[in-house]
Amino acid sequence: MFVTECSMGTHTMTPQTARDEMMSSGRGKTAISQMRAIAGLCNPGEFDASSVHLPLPERKINGDATDQAVLRFSESLGPVSALRNAWRKTFELAFNSKNKYMLRTLALTEPSGLTYALPEAEAASFGSDDTLLTIKGAPDILITRCSRYTTIDGDSKELDDETLGEIDEIKNGWAREGRRVILLARKTIRKDELRTAPESSHHETEISPHARSGLTLVALLGIVDPPRDGIPSVVSTLRRAGIRIFMVTGDLALTAQAIATECGIITNPPDMVKDVSSLSRHKPHPDSGPPSENDNKEMPPAPRATSIVLSGPEMILLNDTQWAQLCRHEEIVFARTTPEQKLRIVREFQTRHEIVAMTGDGVNDAPSLKAADIGIALGSGSDIAIEAADMVLLESFGAVVADESSLTT
Repeated sequence: MFVTECSMGTHTMTPQTARDEMMSSGRGKTAISQMRAIAGLCNPGEFDASSVHLPLPERKINGDATDQAVLRFSESLGPVSALRNAWRKTFELAFNSKNKYMLRTLALTEPSGLTYALPEAEAASFGSDDTLLTIKGAPDILITRCSRYTTIDGDSKELDDETLGEIDEIKNGWAREGRRVILLARKTIRKDELRTAPESSHHETEISPHARSGLTLVALLGIVDPPRDGIPSVVSTLRRAGIRIFMVTGDLALTAQAIATECGIITNPPDMVKDVSSLSRHKPHPDSGPPSENDNKEMPPAPRATSIVLSGPEMILLNDTQWAQLCRHEEIVFARTTPEQKLRIVREFQTRHEIVAMTGDGVNDAPSLKAADIGIALGSGSDIAIEAADMVLLESFGAVVADESSLTT
């Protein structure tokens, strides 16, 4: 997984262009510096000390795949250690699948930290006891909380509807190409706006409202997570054996659909992929009319596999009739799902007498792995997921297919 594009305001560039700008006195240097700062500071990832002497692509990072990609990107623009020496973490709210963002607050320890993270005007007014709130996560969740944005010149401007529309187009364009899109934002909290100390049990309750509005959008990052080698072949083999394969993910629907198409889970062109509007809330009435003269004619060829993509928020509103229709589709992508919704998906298919196998590797996957008829965990996954599973794949997902002939006989 790695960053392939970045955007400040409505200006996009590749990581290489961003690096070139940082090495020069180019127009985007200040904006890129702020992007680098939030990417490196709002990040729980840590470089493994044993590999710091290696080239950046080969260094080991302790952290999840997204944090690794973002941290590596920040390091490519300048030493993350310099950022973390200039700012001290005071509080952190870890990423979770419900919030879909992580939050970290920081206190200034060295004046150089201001030039890294803030435009000149804001740096001048930042008090020694003020707090820098940084946040990283899903753009569809965070964009509505932003009232300002960082321009390519590094200044902060009001986020008007026209600019918001252009930024949304950038996000959607990347998502349609299968990119995972991450939003970076910040906010200055004045000393007199916080009453509790970071170590207080009430501090999270006080910090959280500050993250709900008044953020400054610093950048968008487009991240590629290439499918593992052999996944399309495995999907094809399972499908020939009569097994339906669905994707359940936390990604944006556009991103999920693009990746599902790349993996062969979705085989229809985009204009033939249905959405939640195709699911009727009412049971169809039986046709009680007289037989048609066409009834005895030869039946038409079987239709193509039906594909549908829907998101977690849309799932919440489905009734039993809609679930019955949904479960008949051959190809389904469930996007922006929560752990509770993953479990709901398993149970909805089981209710309709389907045998369900579920794959996963995270702590949040454990309930659905346990509930499935066959829970399949990856050996590289969390201990909780492995314990909840019936089967553990020690090498890769491709190991789920031991021998194609055994599936087709």
